[in-house]
Amino acid sequence: MQIRWKIISTLILSISTTTLTGCDLLNTGESVAVASEPVGWDAPFSQLLVSHDSSRLGDLVRNTGIPVEKWDKLYSFTGDASPERVNDTIGIGEIEWVNRSRSTEVTMHVFVSNGTIVYAFNDQQPRNGSTSNAFSTPTAMVTPRAIERGYPTNDTIWVLDIGAGE
Repeated sequence: MQIRWKIISTLILSISTTTLTGCDLLNTGESVAVASEPVGWDAPFSQLLVSHDSSRLGDLVRNTGIPVEKWDKLYSFTGDASPERVNDTIGIGEIEWVNRSRSTEVTMHVFVSNGTIVYAFNDQQPRNGSTSNAFSTPTAMVTPRAIERGYPTNDTIWVLDIGAGE
């Protein structure tokens, strides 16, 4: 499975402090609330894209400065994905996603550690994300790839491909 990321620009979805902490398991009826975009999320991915080098996803995430110390899966969902599909894919109960964008032009990324949501955010620019029902791991390789565009622009753009990892 491949996750395609071009340039990362995001809004963070944080765990509701009234019902959860980063270590608690989610229970039916609990919620995850949307927070603002973290400063620094774009930089490591943009630098990799420009350099045309490869890197592990975990190293890039660590260099963003987001408050995720331990995670084993990263899921991505388009804004039009139903809450039920999100919950079923991640394997959690009926969780309410508070302030989650439902726009088809937004992708929600969710970091999970041992079945617990530890961090999530909405990508406001639909230039990246995983394929439906897919996840990636910290060991996944992130590799730039050139795409030749034809008429009317006849140019080359670079995207980041992210493997599933182990």
